[in-house]
Amino acid sequence: MTRIESANQQENQVNDLQTELYKIKKGLKRKQNRRLLSCGSCATVFLIVLIILAGFGSYILAKSGIIQIPYLSDKIYQEPKPVYIVQTATQDDKQIDMLSTLKDSLVSSFANINTALNSKINLQLDDRQLTRLLSDQITQNNSLNSRIDYLQIAVLPQNLELFIKLKKPRNTILIFEIAPKIVNNKINLEVISFKIGNLLMPNFLGQALIAPLGEKIINIAVTPFLGFGQIQAIKLDYGKILVEVLITNLQGLF
Repeated sequence: MTRIESANQQENQVNDLQTELYKIKKGLKRKQNRRLLSCGSCATVFLIVLIILAGFGSYILAKSGIIQIPYLSDKIYQEPKPVYIVQTATQDDKQIDMLSTLKDSLVSSFANINTALNSKINLQLDDRQLTRLLSDQITQNNSLNSRIDYLQIAVLPQNLELFIKLKKPRNTILIFEIAPKIVNNKINLEVISFKIGNLLMPNFLGQALIAPLGEKIINIAVTPFLGFGQIQAIKLDYGKILVEVLITNLQGLF
C-alpha cells in the first residue's frame, strides 16, 4: 500500500505541476495579447490623429490658395477680388506735392491768408495716389518687388483695403482691412482683418506684415506740411482720405 500511495502522490504532484504550468502559460498569453492589443490601439489612435491633422492641413492650404489640393481646392477656394478696382495712376498722380495742396487749400478757403492761423482745413489723398505711393516703395525693395504681381489700396468710409497678389507662392492673394488712427501727430495703421486667400488669419500677423510699410508711405505724404500744422483727424470717404490739419504756422509757407 505504501508503494501505491507513493505512486499516487507522485502522479498527483505531476498533475499539479502541469496544472500550474498551464496556468502560467495561459497568464503569459493573456498578458501578451493585452500588450499587442494596447500597441494596436495606440497605433490606431496615432493613425487617426495623423489623418485628422493631414486633413486639417490640407483644408487650410486649399482655403488659403497657397497650394492646389486636388478636388478640395475646387470645392472650397474661390479667388478673392478687391472691393473695387483702383484705376491706374497717371504720371501726374505720382508726384504728390502736399505743400502745394496745402497752399491751394488755404488760398481757396480764406480771402485773407493771415486769418487761416489756428484754422482747420482738409487735405485729400485719393486711392490712385495711395496706390502709386505704395508701388513706388515696393519698387525700391527688390525682394518684395520680385514677389508682387499686383497691388492696390481701396478707400472705403469704414476702412482701407490693401489687396496684394503675389507671384510666389502660386499667385497667393493677401487682403488687409486697415483702420488709420492719429497718434502723436502721425498716422498709425491698425489691421482689423487679414486674409490669405479665403482663410481668415490672426490680425497681429497682418499688423506685423504691413503696418510699418503702410505707415511709412502715408507719413511720407503728410510729413512736408507738419511744420505748418498739426494733424487733428483723418476721415475716410469713398475713394479718398481726408486729413484734417490745424494750421499753427504760416511763416515760410508763402
